[in-house]
Amino acid sequence: MNRNWMLDWSIVATAAAAGILSWCYLEPSSLRQAALLVFGLTALGYLILAVRRDHRSPVLPSPNGTSRGITELALLSEEGTELAVWDLYGRTAMLIGRDVGENDVDVNLDNTVYAGMIDVEHAVLNYTAGSWYVEDLNSRNGIAVQKAADGKKYRLSADKPCRLEKGDILFVGGLTRLAIR
Repeated sequence: MNRNWMLDWSIVATAAAAGILSWCYLEPSSLRQAALLVFGLTALGYLILAVRRDHRSPVLPSPNGTSRGITELALLSEEGTELAVWDLYGRTAMLIGRDVGENDVDVNLDNTVYAGMIDVEHAVLNYTAGSWYVEDLNSRNGIAVQKAADGKKYRLSADKPCRLEKGDILFVGGLTRLAIR
């Protein structure tokens, strides 16, 4: 559930409760009306925000609908178990690499088994036109994508983005696997 949506509904409930309490306990009629106006407008404004957020789609669909719903990136072990997860919701870019203190990567693979094969700034994920793309940043050991659609593994050329689909697997530096979910 979206935190902004929850916050909007909490403010609506609080403003409504404050309006009811002011109606019951404020004595001068003019003060009671002013409080009801303020709390009523606050509740109405946040109610409109909450309803609009509720009907807005968080991820735009791709033309064929396959990248709809990509929300996370998961680091997989050699056995296929999940070691770490990064949330993609609300993001437009994610830098993949190793955090060595001088850089700020979003997906830090410094503590992985094959970290030595991963560049400091290895690849980037970008969200544009309703789809996620991966791009090799001219890394030493490259990046490959195993497409969910056909199961084939494709090595990326540097500076040539590749569109990602839900279920694809990224091979960073040859052996470190990241699942697109």
